[in-house]
Amino acid sequence: MSTGRIAPPWPYIADALAEWFDTLSAGGIFMTDADLRVQAWNRWLEVNTGRPASAVIGQPLFVLFPELAPRGLDQFYRDALAGIPRVVAQGFHGYLLAMPDHHAHAGTPARTLMPQTARISPVRVNRLYLIVVCPRVGSQYGIFV
Repeated sequence: MSTGRIAPPWPYIADALAEWFDTLSAGGIFMTDADLRVQAWNRWLEVNTGRPASAVIGQPLFVLFPELAPRGLDQFYRDALAGIPRVVAQGFHGYLLAMPDHHAHAGTPARTLMPQTARISPVRVNRLYLIVVCPRVGSQYGIFV
């Protein structure tokens, strides 16, 4: 029985998604494996964290960002590994990854962190991965350190 859908050209979709993931995304996207070692790190994150993919890939997430656990965000990753997608809401947490807000309004304190809402989602492709999307949210929010 036909579903009426056209079969997608998978090899081209994979290339297009890889290009979007790395260079066209308007936000940070990274992947970890089940051991929470970073497996992918897009260009947006390179620019906004100042950490090149070559220095991040293969590293444990909580070594790279030790502030995640004291903020209670390690539980979000454990939940995602158990199959429960989680959202780190800007209104409650301010941000996922601490990075300067280069787009803050004039007059905002220099140490303002970029506001983010992030989604931590489990994906199984031969093995378990987590995909984390953390775009910047509106600059009307200020997170100060």
